Amino acid sequence: LFTTGHITLPLPYASHILSIKLGELPYETVTEEIEQLLVEVENAAAASNLPEAPDLQFIEDLVARAYENQVCGERRD
Repeated sequence: LFTTGHITLPLPYASHILSIKLGELPYETVTEEIEQLLVEVENAAAASNLPEAPDLQFIEDLVARAYENQVCGERRD
């Protein structure tokens, strides 16, 4: 998110996350990876041009539109 401004789902590394969750990787390997990722996230956050706070009105409007489309059907103006 910090580097591209986007979140991709499913995660491109989902199989790796699953391996971690299933305990298939040694604990030491996972802790080293987490430590490295924390450094990368801190650096990316410092260099990011994302706003400090979310646009709450945009989010509220987005949720309201999605709810209306799902529950009430598409509006016809």
